[in-house]
Amino acid sequence: MLNSGVSSQETVLRGIKELSCDNISYTSESEISYDFNINLRLKRLNIKALILTKQLESWHNYDFDYDNQILANNKYDAKKTYINNNGIFQE
Repeated sequence: MLNSGVSSQETVLRGIKELSCDNISYTSESEISYDFNINLRLKRLNIKALILTKQLESWHNYDFDYDNQILANNKYDAKKTYINNNGIFQE
C-alpha cells in the first residue's frame, strides 16, 4: 500500500489533544459567566504554518482580527449571550 502522506485519525486526534488548553471563565457584573479559550500554542503553530506556506512574511508585522457570530441554539452547553439568548459563538 502506498503512503498517501495523510496522518491516521489517531495521530491527528493526539496532536489536537496536545494543543488543547482549558477555558478561562469570567463572570460579568450581571453574574453571567463567559468562557474564553486563549490558546497561545495553537496561535503560534498557525502563524508558523502561514509563514512556511509563504502566506505571511516573517519580517512583517501583522494584526490579526476575527469576528464572531452568535448561533442561537438550545444545546446542553449553550449559555446566555450578551444579546440575551442562548447560543454559542462561531468564529
